[in-house]
Amino acid sequence: LSESIPQLVYVGDPDGRGLYLNEQWSRYTGLPTSKLQGHTWHTLIHPEDIEGMIATCAETHALEREFEYRARLRRHDGLYRWFVVKSYPHRERNGRISRWFGTYTDIHDQVIAQQEMRVAKDKLELVLASSNIGIWEIDFSTGLVTRSEQHDRLYGHSGNLPTLTWNDFMESIHPEDLE
Repeated sequence: LSESIPQLVYVGDPDGRGLYLNEQWSRYTGLPTSKLQGHTWHTLIHPEDIEGMIATCAETHALEREFEYRARLRRHDGLYRWFVVKSYPHRERNGRISRWFGTYTDIHDQVIAQQEMRVAKDKLELVLASSNIGIWEIDFSTGLVTRSEQHDRLYGHSGNLPTLTWNDFMESIHPEDLE
């Protein structure tokens, strides 16, 4: 089953050392799974991510609870891609952890899209802040209108106004401007 899914799957001992890695590990890293068992996976994590990942992993293992972390993992061609790493403890009847089961799921495209959206949003906010433009939007499913801070400044509103309904918003527009 673990060979038929796109995730990188691992099974670890109670200390988290890799006992089993599915074949996707070899395809992704270009290394045989026998070279990746134990704690050698650390060498594949991006240098900026490894310290936080090890600390989070150690904390969750000490607390014996599930683990989740986002980190970049080096591919066979040397490029790094973003993954969400999840690991869950498997307990024996006496409550002791006998294994850790985990997956690495590639979320690179999603992370890059989010970064690009943040950059575009920052640029839009800069343009709006340097111009005399306010924006508003309506959620047609709820009928609620939200406005930018610049919009409220242009209309002479101060502080955080409550979200308006479409009718409230339309009533704030001068009748001649509605034509």
